[in-house]
Amino acid sequence: MADATPEELQTQIQYALVERLSKNELRQTKLLSLLDECIFECDLQFNLTYVNPAWEQHIGLPINTLINTDLRDLLADLTDLRAFENYLNTPGGDKAVELKLACQGGKTTWFELRFVELEAPHQGFIGSLFDIHEHKEMEAKLRMQEQHARQLSLVASHTNNLVIIADRSGRIEWVNSSFENHSGYHLKDIIGRKPGDLLQGPETDPDTIQIMSDAIEQGLPFKVEIANYNARGELYWVAIDATPVMDCGDSVSRFIAVETDITHRVITEQAAAQNTYNYRSVLNNMREVVLKLDSCGNMTFINQAWATMIGSSVEACQGNAFTDYVNSFYVDLVVNALGAYHDGERENTTLDIQISRVDGTPLWVEMTMTPLQGIGPSNLESVAVTLVDIDDRVKSTRALQNAKHQAEKIADTKSRFLANVSHEIRTPLNAIIGSIDILSDTALDREQSHFVSLVKTSSQALHSIIDDVLTFSRFEAGKLPLHPEAFDLASCLDDVIDICSQQAIKKKLHLILDVAPEVPFCVSGDKARLRQILTNLVSNAIKFTHEGEVVLSVGYTQQDKDKGELHIAVKDTGIGIGKSKQENIFQPFVQSDTSTTRQYGGSGLGLAICQQICEAAGGSIGVESEPGVGSTFTAIFPVQHHLTEKPLTTGFNKVWLAGSNTSLNRAVSHLIDRYEVPIDTIDNAISLSDEDITTAQGLLVITDPELDIMDHHKANNPHLRKVVIDLLSPMDIVKPSILSGEKSTRLNGPLKINSVLGAISNDMDCRDDGKVEELAGVSTTDKSTQYSGQTVLVVEDNLNNQNIIRHHLENRGCEVLVVEHGAAALTCLENNDIDLVLMDIQMPVMDGPTTTRHIRSAGKSYSQIPIIAVTANAVEGDRERFLKAGMNDYLSKPIRRQGLYTLLDKYLLRGVTQSSSEGKISRLRHAHQQIARLRETTDCVAICKSN
Repeated sequence: MADATPEELQTQIQYALVERLSKNELRQTKLLSLLDECIFECDLQFNLTYVNPAWEQHIGLPINTLINTDLRDLLADLTDLRAFENYLNTPGGDKAVELKLACQGGKTTWFELRFVELEAPHQGFIGSLFDIHEHKEMEAKLRMQEQHARQLSLVASHTNNLVIIADRSGRIEWVNSSFENHSGYHLKDIIGRKPGDLLQGPETDPDTIQIMSDAIEQGLPFKVEIANYNARGELYWVAIDATPVMDCGDSVSRFIAVETDITHRVITEQAAAQNTYNYRSVLNNMREVVLKLDSCGNMTFINQAWATMIGSSVEACQGNAFTDYVNSFYVDLVVNALGAYHDGERENTTLDIQISRVDGTPLWVEMTMTPLQGIGPSNLESVAVTLVDIDDRVKSTRALQNAKHQAEKIADTKSRFLANVSHEIRTPLNAIIGSIDILSDTALDREQSHFVSLVKTSSQALHSIIDDVLTFSRFEAGKLPLHPEAFDLASCLDDVIDICSQQAIKKKLHLILDVAPEVPFCVSGDKARLRQILTNLVSNAIKFTHEGEVVLSVGYTQQDKDKGELHIAVKDTGIGIGKSKQENIFQPFVQSDTSTTRQYGGSGLGLAICQQICEAAGGSIGVESEPGVGSTFTAIFPVQHHLTEKPLTTGFNKVWLAGSNTSLNRAVSHLIDRYEVPIDTIDNAISLSDEDITTAQGLLVITDPELDIMDHHKANNPHLRKVVIDLLSPMDIVKPSILSGEKSTRLNGPLKINSVLGAISNDMDCRDDGKVEELAGVSTTDKSTQYSGQTVLVVEDNLNNQNIIRHHLENRGCEVLVVEHGAAALTCLENNDIDLVLMDIQMPVMDGPTTTRHIRSAGKSYSQIPIIAVTANAVEGDRERFLKAGMNDYLSKPIRRQGLYTLLDKYLLRGVTQSSSEGKISRLRHAHQQIARLRETTDCVAICKSN
């Protein structure tokens, strides 16, 4: 080493230094290869000149690929590039920047970059990339957790729910303000304590406490409902939803419990449960069966009453089909009702069905089904059913029905018995009354006439009693309906006066008909029943009145466009009725007292029948009476009025009314008011000046016959027409002392509408069955030849009735043929020219209806001959049955002459052939009478029927 030259020594030192430096670099290189941090060198353009092996591990690219790669090309995006540039421009020695580098496979990784510039002579940079990817992910996760915590804190602070955060052992770390307000405990006072130590009490369920304890111990979530108590000891219910919170190591670090106050719901549920319990208790203690069926008809609820009714247990029947217990005959009713509910029907259904008990015995029940709708308008959820035991009721009803049928059978038998009895009574009664009528026409002395009149009156009374008994029996059996028809009210009222007039005249009573001007004559209703009411009331009034007057008043009230009510009043001056007797006066078989029955007679059915008719027509009847003063019976009878009637016309310009009878004057004034003619009431005709009489075309109506004698000369002025009304004079009788003046008309007997109207209308030829008499003296026609040349066949098996009918017919000039039964009648018709047949109903061999059907169906010349039923039958519907058999009309026994002659007029008058002038005059006069009588009636009825 000493012999070496300086140059050699210098060379040796350099080699030694190089060797040492190489060893240091080798050691550094090995150290760099062991580092997990990415080390690099780059030039001033950031091209990598050296990278250690950690690059390949973190970036995923080989080292030879990385060399000469621009470091900036490895940055993940523009954000990282801007961060790199900012890093370069930031002064300072020790600095770093966090960047993302793109790795193999498209992944990006976070690195912390640090580098320094190399000193000269080296130019470039040396630096490192430290992998902070896990750190950044943890940072992001922490930020998310912080954000979530802030959100939870915000929610917890503002929610109405109670929020508790507890540690792993369940001790309180935090509660929200809702918990504090609800429980009454503040956070600072309860941190570190378990909620159960504060909130649980007597009503808290131990099982629920155990469920929570087990879940906390195992770190599991749980949901429970529990009863808690606040700091004041008040009970409240909460639903707890507790969730464990996991730490980074997936271990439970704490619990978050959210509690919802469900106190109201629990109370409601408890109340509902109590109601359900009470409801079921009530249902199980009800006598009525209550069931609930599903939509298929299976029983889902059954109360104890069902088990008792059916003879089984609730458990044994639960789930069974209800129809399993229904009698097969009624199953379809139940099934159809359920089907209707499926189709949308929602009304209750009530059925009477028969079910079978477990032991097989049948039971009648009333079943009421109520559909219960589910969600949706067409969804049938279930059907509520109630069953009521009606077994006894059904049996009772059937017993009542059997009793009713038996009673109806008995009533029908009674009605038939009464009809038969009536027939048997009417047949001889017909002979009695007919014989009396014939006997009355013979020359009798005064004593004989008295006894004939007595027999006639008694026969009529017997006839009236029979009619009353039959009418009452029909009403009682409900077999006497009303038959409304269009009719002339004036004629109906006149008929009543006709029927009652002789009785009134005999007792010297003033019988007055007073019809208000507004009463229409053209009406529709049951004419026969109205006439029956009026006849009964007027006859009763006459019967119980010894002196004075009986006034039949008729008013009218319009109810609707074509409907109204007749207001009828019958006022008398008779014996009157005491207050205590008036309540029962309309009861059948009742009169004011027994002595009345003995003194005045009668069946006691007349007023009862009147009441039945009024009520059947929709009207009413009543009475006001005072003993010793008189009675007023009032009735309301509904009618229809289809025609607006025009005022009547007359040739008179002025009417004077003279007389002292106030009631009669009022009645006449009401009739005159229909003409809209001025009327003056005067004391007598003497007060009239000749000038008044001459100036006016006047009519003098005298209601006091004595005034007619007193005013004779004045009243016979040729310019004055006179009408004298004599209420007490017998019909058709004219007093010779008053016969004077060609323009005088006398109305004898009780006042009648058509009589007065005919006189006022200035129609001198208008007569009403002889009651309007013209005093000029016109001769009458001989009625014994009225139907000369007409042949009438009488088909009657009773000899007495044959003789009576023959006599009445021959008195009118008829030729009469008589046979005893229908078969003989057919033979007689074949061999004779017959104009009219009077046909009895009940006869041997062949009865009347059968005979009539043979006649109508024979197709012979006599097949359309008029046939009149003549019968003593009185059963409701017989008239219709006879007319349906082909008969033209109906005549009941006992036969009244006038009724028979009216039918002869109707069916024979057209065939009468009279050549004499007297016969012609008779026919003309008769036709004129018919026209006058029906002048208004015909048009009225025709219009009413068309309406």
